Amino acid sequence: MDIVLNNLPEKSDDPTVAAAREAFVVSKQAFIKVMKEYGVEELVPQIGDKFDPHIHNALFTTEPTAEGQKANHISLVYKNGWMRNGQALRAAQVGVFSRDFTPASEAQKTEGEAQKTETETPASS
Repeated sequence: MDIVLNNLPEKSDDPTVAAAREAFVVSKQAFIKVMKEYGVEELVPQIGDKFDPHIHNALFTTEPTAEGQKANHISLVYKNGWMRNGQALRAAQVGVFSRDFTPASEAQKTEGEAQKTETETPASS
């Protein structure tokens, strides 16, 4: 249901699209209500949450592009998961940052130092 809802516009001039979206929203709400009656809750991770292999399934890694993005933290939520009694019935499918964000000036400085060290050779007499 989430994939359909994510691909339908929130507002549409087309009454068929608007009705379809409303039907999916109502169906999802009813489904979640029934699942809660059986102790099952939707697991909704947020971007920036720490990756936990017990409740998350990492589908891919991404490079950080902004300050505050850290290694092993969620970069994208592809599908929410489901939990019951603190255990994952279906792990949430997520993307994970591969490393901590480094500002471009620092990254270039570090690269330059590494290249300088590689090209330096002892002087022969």
